[in-house]
Amino acid sequence: MSPATAQTTGTTLPMSVIIPTQRPRLVREMLRALTASDPQPAQIILVDDCSAQDARKYVAEFPSVQLHRLDPQGGPAKARNHGAALAQHDVLVFLDDDVLPQPDTFAVIGSHFEDPEVAALTGLFTRNPIYVNFFSVYKNDYMFFICRRSPALTSTLLTAVCAMRREPFERAGRFDEQITCATIEDIDMGRRLSAEGPAVRFDAALQVTHMKHYNIRTLTGSHFRRSRDMARYLLGRFPFGALGELSSSQDRLCLPWHFSLGVVLAGLFLISPALYWFVRPEYATLGQLVPFLLAGLTNAPFLRFVKQERGAWFALRCWPTLFGEFITSVVAIGWTLLTPMRRITRAWSASSSSLPPGASGSATPPE
Repeated sequence: MSPATAQTTGTTLPMSVIIPTQRPRLVREMLRALTASDPQPAQIILVDDCSAQDARKYVAEFPSVQLHRLDPQGGPAKARNHGAALAQHDVLVFLDDDVLPQPDTFAVIGSHFEDPEVAALTGLFTRNPIYVNFFSVYKNDYMFFICRRSPALTSTLLTAVCAMRREPFERAGRFDEQITCATIEDIDMGRRLSAEGPAVRFDAALQVTHMKHYNIRTLTGSHFRRSRDMARYLLGRFPFGALGELSSSQDRLCLPWHFSLGVVLAGLFLISPALYWFVRPEYATLGQLVPFLLAGLTNAPFLRFVKQERGAWFALRCWPTLFGEFITSVVAIGWTLLTPMRRITRAWSASSSSLPPGASGSATPPE
């Protein structure tokens, strides 16, 4: 059954839903939406990743929800693996704690997994987030824009809403518990599932509503952490082809070529004043203006996309915000590249400070 022919008229396929959380206060609304879906999942597992809140009071009205607590805290990857080990069914559905499933979410999932050849499935956010301030809508629109362009078979998962059969999940080695932040554990898992070629089916009809509130601080911090972890991931696995791997035509790691080019242009934007200062000082401003405008031209499809529904003023504000994310990526990549040098410097300083008074760090030949 192809994604285009999948039906959503209901399914009797039993599924285990696994939800990791460090913010139990969020899950009440999420569980209300989940239990209102048709059909109902056969098993719902909520894994409290050692949160500071008492999750029991937030799930008390949902007797069918199985609550388990991790202690000490291990991160979302470990929480998902813990839930998967408790799952009783072959189809494992993973949801984030800050999303609202749609009434047909499990009908869409079931229609795909009735095909025994399907190993994994992923979807995307709806176009309309819960929070309607500029930064929340901007981020949601950009993620929607990127994800909806995914091919029918991809190597990228979105753990906000995805499903896998147990056997390929176990064969791929489960989620990497060394990734302790909610940044790239889904990308890593998708690539391991697709070791022999894209194995994740994408269906734009599989959608959840995002409940995450962004402001300029949380937007920048979230993007920095994700860019930093992405840089570590790519440089650790593809040291001589990280940029090409980032935007490979096969799956794009959820980042199209125009985003990667935007990051390169943002890097030029940051260094060009210094370069032009040594050539012609009056060219310093021009050296920043050209990369800024070129990045805008290459990302024009996204700006046109938001303009159609949100209007010209919204699209105009999106551009400097997106360019700010490009600059954040450059800073995160630089931070990642400099980390080994900082460690070496600290180790050298520590070894120097441990020498006895009057000693130096190098041997001095006797006279």
